[in-house]
Order: sequence, then structure tokens, then C-alpha cells
Amino acid sequence: MEAGPLLRQALSPANLLTAWNRVAANRGMAGVDGETIDGIAPQVHGVLDEIAAGVWAGSYRPAALRRVWMARPGKPPRGLAVPTVRDRILQTAVTLALTPPVEAELEDQMLQPLCPHCRHAMLWQGKPPPTATEAFWVF
Repeated sequence: MEAGPLLRQALSPANLLTAWNRVAANRGMAGVDGETIDGIAPQVHGVLDEIAAGVWAGSYRPAALRRVWMARPGKPPRGLAVPTVRDRILQTAVTLALTPPVEAELEDQMLQPLCPHCRHAMLWQGKPPPTATEAFWVF
């Protein structure tokens, strides 16, 4: 498999370990495979190696999602789709690798107000809201 720098970064042992630490800190439930955080913890380095090897070989396939219904008082139950712990580790590792360059690329293009009615966007940027007679141009 041809690997670019972002994939190499996502699958680096240090990044996968950081991803594991974040997933473990969330203490989420097991997915369809029944594998829990506590079950993976003793062999975490081997699991991280398996995830990376599967992606590099092109054989990694995410598992089906576990459907869970959460009861809510006075409301209908809410459906949740729970990925496996292994899939959450890989998702987190990819997010850790992609977020900094994407944010850097988009930093200059953050929420430009398009009209006087976009007051919430202006407030988010720390600018005073426009008056009714002001017009805004986006270049």
C-alpha cells in the first residue's frame, strides 16, 4: 500500500498509543465483538500492532456497529451506534493525524460573515454585530 505522510503519522506507534489512551479514558462500552477496554489493556501494544499491520496490508475492515437504545425520561428512546474498541482506536488515530493540518489550512477561511443576519458568526469571531445599514463583502 502506498503511504503518504499523514497515514504514516496516523499509524505511528506513538500516535496509536495516544489514540488508545484517549479511547481508554472515555471508558466506552464494547462493540459487536464484545471486546472491552479492560480486555484490551493487558495486550494493548499487540492490538495496536495488529491494527497498523491490517491497515498497511489493506486487510483492515471496520466491524459492524452495535445498536443500543438509551431510555430517556419523557422522550422516545435514543438509538446509538457503538463501534468496536479497535475501530475507535483507529478513528481516533486518524483524527489526531488529520486535525492539525486541516485546521491550519482552514484557519484563514474560518466563518466569514455573508450578510448582516450572520450576527452569531461575527460574535463567534469576537467582532461587534453589524448595524442594519452595514453591508459586508466576502472576497
